[in-house]
Amino acid sequence: MNRIGVILKDRGIEDLAPSQKILDELQVKLHTWNKWVHNKKDPEMWQLPIIARFLDVEITDLFPAVKDQSIRAKHGLISA
Repeated sequence: MNRIGVILKDRGIEDLAPSQKILDELQVKLHTWNKWVHNKKDPEMWQLPIIARFLDVEITDLFPAVKDQSIRAKHGLISA
């Protein structure tokens, strides 16, 4: 799931509604934006750069870090 709502909450912003221009660029309605913020739906890949620019974060910040599940990590062959 995405971290849009977490990013907003960390900044002390409860109800940030993007401008109609951003919604048009994302090709969504405010209802969809709210679903993203409340983690009921994730944006599509092509929308991530637009959202990251709007929130002034890196695209990778929009999603939680994934723990390394590789075989090398499981066997301690990777240093932290």
